[in-house]
Amino acid sequence: MFSSKLTCSNCNREVEETDKIAIVVQAKELNGITNLKSFAKKHKVLCSQCNGIRQ
Repeated sequence: MFSSKLTCSNCNREVEETDKIAIVVQAKELNGITNLKSFAKKHKVLCSQCNGIRQ
């Protein structure tokens, strides 16, 4: 369905399916139901290494 994969906005590393990510967004943009994968492509995405999330 989606041809392009998510990449980290900081290091440009391709995000794998098992990675934990952080999506940086303003609270006012969080209205209703959102498909996260398509939503994330329009916002800043940080991989676990750049965001400091423990796996």
